[in-house]
Amino acid sequence: MMESASDFLSLPLFHVLLPWLLGAAWVLVLGLTCLIVALYCHPSLTDRVRWALLIVGVALIIGVLLL
Repeated sequence: MMESASDFLSLPLFHVLLPWLLGAAWVLVLGLTCLIVALYCHPSLTDRVRWALLIVGVALIIGVLLL
């Protein structure tokens, strides 16, 4: 017998794990953003690498805002 989605959402485990999973996602994305900013500011990078890091950084920030 299959359980419906509302049964799954009523589980206490789901409500306990969801904040932890969202917090872990925030920490991961913010850590990656800090790493990209640090790499972007490194003096020996070429312009092509800087543009790539900038695009990835903007994509991460948009991803954080969508969470």
